[in-house]
Amino acid sequence: GTPLLYSGTTVPMAATTAIAFLFLGAALVAAVGPESFALRLVIGESSSARLSRVFLPLIVAVVLFQSILSRFVSASSVVNESLLLAVLVIAMGTLTLSVVARVAHSIGNSLDELNRKLRESEGNFRNSLDDSPFGVRIVTAEGETIYANRAILDIYGFSSLEELRTTPVEKRYTAESYIEFKKRYARRQQGEDSPSEYEVNVVRKNGEVRHLLVSRKGQLWNGKMQYQI
Repeated sequence: GTPLLYSGTTVPMAATTAIAFLFLGAALVAAVGPESFALRLVIGESSSARLSRVFLPLIVAVVLFQSILSRFVSASSVVNESLLLAVLVIAMGTLTLSVVARVAHSIGNSLDELNRKLRESEGNFRNSLDDSPFGVRIVTAEGETIYANRAILDIYGFSSLEELRTTPVEKRYTAESYIEFKKRYARRQQGEDSPSEYEVNVVRKNGEVRHLLVSRKGQLWNGKMQYQI
């Protein structure tokens, strides 16, 4: 019952055949492209992809190394197998901790750099708003003003953002414009379309009426979607 040319009861796979299957599998994965499930896990600059590119090969290498070492140890009576495996576990644990520390450091630096660039971008954007000759407000979906530049405060005649926020909305509009304001607000709260550009008449602190052309658009502000007016 022994297979021809083999001394055991099973036919082992030749090393060249195993390598051929390995390259075949790699070729098949590459052929399906980066949209395949297997490649999506390791392609890109996301944190999960970077971690996968490090830990998947590490796990495979540890398993193969342990299997090869166990095979040689079991064939030798010089070294105690339990002791050698314990040393192997310690070594692999140390290696894994080292890799984890390096990867965490690398990803941490990338995130810090990204946050720094984001803060710089937000700072530049706010500075451009502060110095803009056009009046700009940032409001929430509920209409609460969370930012106002100097130009918009001058339009209303207010000296600070707090004064603008504490002045009732109905006192900042003429009667006709306040009615239109409530209609636009009601449509937005109901999820209906509202014009992104419209004209209003506002009342300054000294009672003077000014006619304004207003543009409204979404704006990311402090990590949340708000509205620039």
